[in-house]
Amino acid sequence: MLKLVGLSGGPGNGKSAAAEFFRKEGICVIDADKVCHAIYAEKENGVLSALRERWGDGIFDAKGVLDRRKVARIVFEDARERKFLDSLLHPEIFRRVEKILEKAEGPFAVLEAALLFETAWDKKVFRTVTVWAEDSVRMERLLTRNWTREEARKRIDSQMKDAEKLERADYAIINNGSLSLLYSQCAAVLAQLREETK
Repeated sequence: MLKLVGLSGGPGNGKSAAAEFFRKEGICVIDADKVCHAIYAEKENGVLSALRERWGDGIFDAKGVLDRRKVARIVFEDARERKFLDSLLHPEIFRRVEKILEKAEGPFAVLEAALLFETAWDKKVFRTVTVWAEDSVRMERLLTRNWTREEARKRIDSQMKDAEKLERADYAIINNGSLSLLYSQCAAVLAQLREETK
């Protein structure tokens, strides 16, 4: 199985832009959010059954598909409910990540995961990379996603503080400027990772 590199960063820091760089360079990138969305989109699985049992049918639309906005409202209002959701989702996401990894090729693969450290997945990866941006820059980016300032603040506050993520990461990428500046830092990290996985 390929070595796995964890790529983290809170909302608006530019983690997805960094992931796109690695993708363009031919690295297999596994997006934990997409794996999560695939779990939610299924008609039936253990996670959905447990959510229905706890929160009722109201979290599903008329076609029986989970309404992610309703789930987000529940879990960002109540830390206990978020903990419950995480306890179901995170083991299932990582199990599916490992299945993808079995078929992946390359010097290593990248796991793009906002909650890399919160889930303790950093213990399961070979190296960790954190993307960081100043708070004002992040907020500006998040407001362009049609989030309200309050929604953006709740998302940011629900995750580990950026300073702690930076401290725990093997590599840090500072993303206050242009995309080309971000990519030049990603290229330096990629060169190091390729060297380490020779």
